[in-house]
Amino acid sequence: MILPVLPVLGCKPSEGHAGTRNGKDDPDAVVPDNSGGPRVALAADPGVVDSRNRVDGVKELMSRALGGAGDGEPGDFLQKLFHEDERIGIKVNTLAGRGMSTSVDVVEALVAELRAAGRGGRGIIVFDRLKQELVDVGYPSGQAARDRGYRVQGTDEAGYSRELYVAGRVGSLLSEVFLGVDALITVGVVKDHDLAGVGGCTKNLFGLIHNPNRYHDHNCDPYLADVLGLDEVKKRLRLAVADGLTAEWHGGPAYVRANTWSLGTIVASPDSLALDAVLADIIDAKRKEQGLPTLAEADRAPRWLDTAASRGLGVVDLDAIRRVEK
Repeated sequence: MILPVLPVLGCKPSEGHAGTRNGKDDPDAVVPDNSGGPRVALAADPGVVDSRNRVDGVKELMSRALGGAGDGEPGDFLQKLFHEDERIGIKVNTLAGRGMSTSVDVVEALVAELRAAGRGGRGIIVFDRLKQELVDVGYPSGQAARDRGYRVQGTDEAGYSRELYVAGRVGSLLSEVFLGVDALITVGVVKDHDLAGVGGCTKNLFGLIHNPNRYHDHNCDPYLADVLGLDEVKKRLRLAVADGLTAEWHGGPAYVRANTWSLGTIVASPDSLALDAVLADIIDAKRKEQGLPTLAEADRAPRWLDTAASRGLGVVDLDAIRRVEK
């Protein structure tokens, strides 16, 4: 469908499943094995946040998180998830500015692991909606970024598709940066969200569409499930990583410094829903500690988690998730 077609509410979700390319079964597609329940690995060291050796400390946490997510060496895990000759997109979240955005240290630790594993042969692109927001957070541009093994690009530079992509109640144009990559890693932030409940790795995918402002009613349910169910997302999304160096228990998605704490954790999983279910549990525990109602009690339960799980897009039952502390 081409513009000016308008989104159709209540239409049937698009068909497809992980392991497809261009709507056709692809025998070479990489499909993570989550038999026995997806692994969600948490590598923690609160001292890293303000350490003089923060960069090295974050690299160590990334290595531990990826290794835990794959139950082995991080390189082996990444080689299973990605092909050597793919262009890999890393979708970050820079909306809140410095303090509550995906940090450069976390992304560069991830890029280093991908390069060490021989992945990203066609390039690694770090992107978000606006180039200026990336720059404001501290991401390098041009040759400075290429010297570090990746490119930085805003969708505002590349534009959005002319084609309208529809799944469920969502009808959106997609980022041309996103459509230009073969595989996607969503790198969100561990924080409360005043509408979605949790602003983690799945909520970060709203940054792929041109009209996310239309899809925040009813705690973003079912809209986040719809975006996750888009064929173009399903066939690209391979890995979720959460930057939990500094986390926020209330007031998100904006940065409210008084409501943050040094969690000092990187979380990784091939299942973004499982990862976000764990993040919701962490945030609820901190809210209770601070004397605040749970997300459900505050009428902000992330109901979209259950909706997406009911469509086979991931696992959200904490009893079924293999939570690995590294």
